[in-house]
Amino acid sequence: MNKAKIYPWIFAVVFGVVGIIACMKVGQIYDGLSIEASWRFGDKSVMATNDVATIFDILGLLSSYIMFFSITMLFMKAFDFDIASSILGSFIVGLIFGPMFFAIIIHLFCKNSINVAGASFGLFIGVITGLIIGIGARSILKLLNSIIICSILGIIIGQIFCSNGLIVCSPLLLAFASVGYAIGNPITEKAEQRAEIKRREELERERIRREEERRRLEYEQKIREYKSKVEQWEREGYDVSRLKKRWFK
Repeated sequence: MNKAKIYPWIFAVVFGVVGIIACMKVGQIYDGLSIEASWRFGDKSVMATNDVATIFDILGLLSSYIMFFSITMLFMKAFDFDIASSILGSFIVGLIFGPMFFAIIIHLFCKNSINVAGASFGLFIGVITGLIIGIGARSILKLLNSIIICSILGIIIGQIFCSNGLIVCSPLLLAFASVGYAIGNPITEKAEQRAEIKRREELERERIRREEERRRLEYEQKIREYKSKVEQWEREGYDVSRLKKRWFK
């Protein structure tokens, strides 16, 4: 097993532990804010009645805009629109459909104030998680996909587990783990490069050793053949004393 390949997972675990601590702290903040937020329901509409509730509104609307901006960018990228048209079109669609989507989510699925807070904050956490994971992946396509997927995941988790701040913030754990993995990858690449250089150096040394051994055996073989010829010449009566003195001291 290549030991270098374990580095990203070590960093992912370490950052994951940090992520758990961050989730606990952010979850505590969410729990406090969600208790302070108050909402008034009527005709399936939800209206904020204090500043804290307005914060959840803003987070939800902003996150919905980013989500629909990403969806539109992904769609236009699939049809090879130029970058300027894609950004402009995504900006307009996000402004139109982002608030509509947020309103629909609240009206259809949120039955009380804590549900609204959970869905809004969960969507916000999902967008942040998607941004971090996507940036770490260093790919526009992966960035857009991660924002969309994590946003939907954040809404579901926030709406279902709205009374538990730790679970609502749990997608952040994925973000921290992905950052750790992304940090560990270059270390693995460098370690693998060093190992490859070392392996090539060892192969080169082995090649040189084999070449030297081949030349030594070849030289010894030629000496034996020459000695055999000298002995043959001596048996045939030739004077080989000078050759024997020069070559076979």
